[in-house]
Amino acid sequence: MSRFFARSAGLGLPGMAIAGAFVIAWAGPAAAVPMADADPASRADNRYCAVLVGKDADPDAPSSALAAACSDTSRDDARTKMRQAAERTAPRAEAASSDLLMTWFDDAHYNGSSTDIYGDSGPCDSAGYEIQLSTTWPWSWGNTISSAAGTETCDTADFISQSGTYARTFNLPVPYIGNTLNDNVRTIRVWND
Repeated sequence: MSRFFARSAGLGLPGMAIAGAFVIAWAGPAAAVPMADADPASRADNRYCAVLVGKDADPDAPSSALAAACSDTSRDDARTKMRQAAERTAPRAEAASSDLLMTWFDDAHYNGSSTDIYGDSGPCDSAGYEIQLSTTWPWSWGNTISSAAGTETCDTADFISQSGTYARTFNLPVPYIGNTLNDNVRTIRVWND
């Protein structure tokens, strides 16, 4: 049983039904994402994006987006631009921004546009990172994500539907998140299992 389901179980819900009470209480990101680098339209026009997320002091609070950037050239170029944005908005985070947590893809089987997610608090541990796409994200990934890859230290993820009524845990990578979650994700929690 994942930690996410363990936290939800206390709410008296069936195993796959998830209440959003602990994820919707968060008011906003800890630092603003430079919109010149993370224009919402830019993800649609670019193939590669990179986002730096931070952990909240409250272990039950979602991670916040600290910096973001996109590139039509390469993943490396997107990462470089993200690091430059991090230097402007979250200087303490820049040094650790080399810790790749996971990569999201528009299409099944790791195809289409992609976004690399980096953690400012180092690689995944058992607490991991919780990313709320509906409130902390510079783009509408919740409406496009179809597959995801992890890393050696971020190998498991919970995907929760936009309505909060369905969740599924995957070992990463996952070539297709399934019909119910495809283009329908509100929250992703990634950790090392």
